Amino acid sequence: MNQRKKVYIEMIRIIAVVCIIFNHTDGTQYYHATSNTVTWLYSMTGTILCRMGVPLFFMISGALLLEKKESVKQLFRKRIGRIVVVLLGVSLFYYSMDIVRYGMEKASIADFVEKFLTNGIRESLWFLYAYLGMLMILPFFQKMILNIDGALIKYLLLLKVVYDIGMPLIQILFRVHIYLDLGFVGDYICYMILGWYLDKDPDHIFEKLKTWKTSLFLVASIVINIVIMYVIFKLKGQYDVLGFDLLTVIMVPCSWLLVKKVTDNISQDGWTGRTILNIGSCVFGIYLLDNFCRWQWLSLYLKLCEKTVGVVACSAYVGVVFLTGLLYSCILRRLPIVKKYI
Repeated sequence: MNQRKKVYIEMIRIIAVVCIIFNHTDGTQYYHATSNTVTWLYSMTGTILCRMGVPLFFMISGALLLEKKESVKQLFRKRIGRIVVVLLGVSLFYYSMDIVRYGMEKASIADFVEKFLTNGIRESLWFLYAYLGMLMILPFFQKMILNIDGALIKYLLLLKVVYDIGMPLIQILFRVHIYLDLGFVGDYICYMILGWYLDKDPDHIFEKLKTWKTSLFLVASIVINIVIMYVIFKLKGQYDVLGFDLLTVIMVPCSWLLVKKVTDNISQDGWTGRTILNIGSCVFGIYLLDNFCRWQWLSLYLKLCEKTVGVVACSAYVGVVFLTGLLYSCILRRLPIVKKYI
């Protein structure tokens, strides 16, 4: 089976892009200024859960790319070149959009180049810059995984837990910044390796893990993270954004395994499978057009905020942005040249 067409991986793509869209809305800020318990829980839960978006994307990349047999020349031609073209194209689109919207008297080729090189056009495009860097060092990690086994994966997870949970907690609670550099353990490369391993599961470590246990771990992680954030607020009188990522390292693999198990019996040839695959193929385009779609529907979101409550307004905003991005992506993918890149 072609890895690019695995139903569960495409489902994870869809979940990841929804997380990204939510991350770019006010839903991640409601907890600051609300006395409503439901709104607070909605914002807190959404902010914690949606931290999984980027790690999930990198896990997908690991599952699909780490075993690829490609030369450096092929890597630059097929992958790095593609991302550079996409990054340049979408940057030109948003820069032109800003000229039309704001006038931008200082707009020039030199200004564009400077902003392009420093990710100054759209902050949300940082992912493409990070992904580009990851592709450049990919050959080294493709060689490294040849000798990774279950024992090393467990050790990697232990180091990740120490780095992502233990050290930040000490920093938050005691204001002590532990100087410990664990290299790629603290980077998204770690999630790529984890994605590759969970996809293959060569040692059958996770094969027999029950769905209910995976679900319990996920729910427990969310609840514990919410409690930790509440305790931090009570102790310090303010929230610490470091706290939102504390248990991401637990939630991400749990979500991956849960989706993999739930979609295990969905056939690629059935209606559900084909729908997931088709939507999944549009996710990259949805991400690229997220900022544009949010701008289009901003007035609707503000009206909903006035007429309803934040939970309804934000949920509707995320939904309509996703669907609009899906529509645009579907249309763009019908263009032969564009389809090659998104």
